[in-house]
Amino acid sequence: MSVMRSAEVTVDSETGQELEKILIELPPDHWSGSSGERVWALPLGGDHYEIRNTPWYAYDMNWGDVVVCEGRPPADLPIVAKLVRSSGRRTLRIWFEENIPRAERDAVLNEINELGASYENADDQLYALDLEAEVDAPPLLDRPAVLEQQGTLNWETGGS
Repeated sequence: MSVMRSAEVTVDSETGQELEKILIELPPDHWSGSSGERVWALPLGGDHYEIRNTPWYAYDMNWGDVVVCEGRPPADLPIVAKLVRSSGRRTLRIWFEENIPRAERDAVLNEINELGASYENADDQLYALDLEAEVDAPPLLDRPAVLEQQGTLNWETGGS
């Protein structure tokens, strides 16, 4: 078996581990308009990888999940074929309404962080939230629900 090697490689500044980009294919009618999402992953050997960032678009994939990759698109990135081990983490997505001031967004993100979630910024409007397995999810689900009712943001879970 040949080792798949991604066309994109970096070194994690916190761990010193070499990470590679892999591709999660998205359905043709995905709301993002994208056909795939590239995520950083730790190569585990052969065709197995551990996802190392929070997906913005892909459903049922989370930080720390282990996947098997097969094939390569023209971008020369290994393509995720299936999930082989769940990390137990969960992903939420929030979209701030365009008229929400930066200071209010930052206050919401700080509150979410204090409730136990980390986040990744896609474009200053879309954020992917990462909840570790031991994080108490109800407060992190309640807060976006309240903010949605107030017209501050929209949100969804990372499952399909």
